[in-house]
Amino acid sequence: MSDFSMQFVRMRMEEIGARLSARMEEITQETGVAFPELFSQAVARAAETPAAEESDLTDLTDLTDPTDPTDLAGLANGADIAAVPERAAGTYPYESLIVSAAESYGVDPALVRALIQVESGFDPGLISSAGAMGLMQLMPETAEALGVQNALDPAQNIDGGIRCLLGQIIRFDGDVRTALAAYNCGANGLKVRNVTDAGDPAQAARLPAETQNYLKKIEAALAGMGRGALLTDNFFA
Repeated sequence: MSDFSMQFVRMRMEEIGARLSARMEEITQETGVAFPELFSQAVARAAETPAAEESDLTDLTDLTDPTDPTDLAGLANGADIAAVPERAAGTYPYESLIVSAAESYGVDPALVRALIQVESGFDPGLISSAGAMGLMQLMPETAEALGVQNALDPAQNIDGGIRCLLGQIIRFDGDVRTALAAYNCGANGLKVRNVTDAGDPAQAARLPAETQNYLKKIEAALAGMGRGALLTDNFFA
């Protein structure tokens, strides 16, 4: 990340922190996770050199093991990503939880709806073959690190999943498409394939087939909500 980008991201974080300081304090008290520190750590990781250690159990956004071919599907392992059913506006399950949590973190609720739709089909009890759990398919170690005590509880799962997604968005300088690719196959999964921009066709072709399909389903879900620009507009713009 360039010095300019780093400064911009930090300014954006400070802006969000100032606006949501009370909510951040509540989250820290409820979960024991120091939310502002989570973002600071994510930014620090984004600035690491290629020689930095790639395997770190404290990295909340590396959700899969890129060296394990059975796990490259990432969080979509248990979800049906072959089809994304269309829904009319206002008919999404857990809408109040989604809107409340998304707005608390400055995320468009449509992005959370699309992710949940593709990850789990809105099944709060879904457990994938890799052990990913709930609506946003959190891996057990990720849920624990985020302070999610019950990943099958919709409210906790959505809150933790949004925080995890935001960590990836920060890591990739506000590039939502690439952040979603990392959410699916892990940031290290992108790194070992030399993918820094999932919107570049040549780089996207190096992603696992299931991650490519995953991104297409996210795009279709967002388009169905009239929010396709969320994948092309920079999050920090």
